[in-house]
Amino acid sequence: MQSKIAASMGMDTAVESMHQLGFGKQLVPEMLKELLDVYGTSGWPYIEEASYKLLIEAILNKQQGSAEDKVNI
Repeated sequence: MQSKIAASMGMDTAVESMHQLGFGKQLVPEMLKELLDVYGTSGWPYIEEASYKLLIEAILNKQQGSAEDKVNI
């Protein structure tokens, strides 16, 4: 089980890494919480794997879904 300190550091690192790629600092924690709801706190290795590929895909899928919703209005 990952400690709260390690999880917090993981969150901070992910937010900073995604910010460098142009993703907003508010969006990233929201998506991380959604992913951690699915994978649990032991899911950090899956999220961090391949330079946060899972996180990036989740963010892009959410953004694409939002854009499609706006088009269908």
